[in-house]
Amino acid sequence: MARRARTPRSFPIYREPASLEQITQAEREIGVQFHPDLYALLSFTNVATSRSPSIAGAFGLMTLDEMVSTYKFLLEEFPGGKSVENPNHAPIDAGAGVRPVWWWPKWIPFMENGGGDYLCVDMDPTSSGNLGQIVIYYHDETFRRKDAQGIGEMFARIADGLETGTYTFNLDQGMIAKR
Repeated sequence: MARRARTPRSFPIYREPASLEQITQAEREIGVQFHPDLYALLSFTNVATSRSPSIAGAFGLMTLDEMVSTYKFLLEEFPGGKSVENPNHAPIDAGAGVRPVWWWPKWIPFMENGGGDYLCVDMDPTSSGNLGQIVIYYHDETFRRKDAQGIGEMFARIADGLETGTYTFNLDQGMIAKR
């Protein structure tokens, strides 16, 4: 089944796109160039509204401003990948292609679950990783994993799952989740 291209106007639960000027300003503020997939996402919508569903389990899209402020907070809390409050924290168990650090300055948060956990675009993977891969950052866990090769793959997986029934839209919880 072919997917039809839609715009935020087709989905009133999404806001208008971020402008190129807003995106490049955000890049300047954090000092990291965005991956083309992140540009494409932000060019489609500058996040969901309060009526939009969580689209990756409990994770929902962040606004560009939220991405920048969260990035700055994480950079301050975890300079060089270590916790300011607990520099001798337990070692991080990282999946293939992911840096074994608490948080990394080239991880750009773009989705959040409201509890301090983020899906991040990885702009500095290890040699076995992929530029733009999606890293799952849990604030209170000592593991880091790759969720997808990139934003496009993640959304394609969700769309395919909705078509095949692997994923479902739960109206009561307002989220798209695996069955």
